[in-house]
Amino acid sequence: MKKTILIAVMLAVLVAVPMAAFSAPSHEPVTLTLYTMPSGGIVYTLGFAMAEIVNKHSEWLKINAVETASTFENMRYIVGHAEKKNEWLGSAVTIGIDQLAMKMKPFDQIGPWKKAKWISLMAGIGSPLITLDPDIKTWRDLKGKTFGLDTMGSTNQFMEEWLIDHAWHNRDEVRLTYGNTAGIAVDRLLDGTLDITWTGAVALGAGEFKEWKPMPPFERLLAARAVHVMALDEKDVEKVRKATGATSFAIIGCKAKKVGKSDLPNFYGLLNSLGWLVHEDMDPAIVTELVRAIYENAGEFVNYHAVGAGITQDTIGELPVPKADYHPAVIKFLEAHGKKVGR
Repeated sequence: MKKTILIAVMLAVLVAVPMAAFSAPSHEPVTLTLYTMPSGGIVYTLGFAMAEIVNKHSEWLKINAVETASTFENMRYIVGHAEKKNEWLGSAVTIGIDQLAMKMKPFDQIGPWKKAKWISLMAGIGSPLITLDPDIKTWRDLKGKTFGLDTMGSTNQFMEEWLIDHAWHNRDEVRLTYGNTAGIAVDRLLDGTLDITWTGAVALGAGEFKEWKPMPPFERLLAARAVHVMALDEKDVEKVRKATGATSFAIIGCKAKKVGKSDLPNFYGLLNSLGWLVHEDMDPAIVTELVRAIYENAGEFVNYHAVGAGITQDTIGELPVPKADYHPAVIKFLEAHGKKVGR
């Protein structure tokens, strides 16, 4: 009888050891503050979603999400408070972090700062350059045209100007106007004030040409008129990266689709990529637990916002940045699961 009990105990130990090897290591409780963006937007909604998801699925890591004004405000805080490296979790546009690293406006007063590391993609927003003129096919057709850019200081001011100055070299041939936020841009395109402008489309899933959903102003335009998208060239993207040092400058492909009066072929848009990031010196155990909670529960984000469908186990590592711009703990975790990290 004693021999039988001893064997049973030994078997229990043998089973428990390998199971323990795959269990999450114990850790003292940690609470992160997640800096989002203004209430109601994609970043705000998905940020609060991530807080709920992590809080539900982690035994020791908790997130307190707060509303902020912008990427600039989020980054200014951590730049000035390095002691918060194990408490701060940020939301940002990848281009903004490039600008911070290079001390470019609007970060010229707080940069250069190169201690940010990415955790996960949040959303990929394609910004196709749209027109109602079928004769505007490439940048060579912009001579004498009025080009509507976003507000000064926005990514859809900088990205288009970088192409104009470093790839197309045609600033003297086009009329640039500013303050064309998404809805205003569409209105001005419809009334003929603009010949070409930018718009927004949320890209979802993997592959070169992704499924996409137009932002409401773009959807309104597609329903009203036949819209055309100006071609963008990867060679021009490389020229901008080389000239500016903006390593996350990229384009994103969207699948052919018929919407309203518009029948669009496969097209490319400038990529506004949103993601979550931490200080490079954050405790790797915290980072690992954070990415684990996101990875294992990625399918829950869509319950909070339709754009959350773009957060999957395959897309967490798909920010358009060099692999080294992800936190090492994230790289280790994702690669252990067979996932590609970075561009």
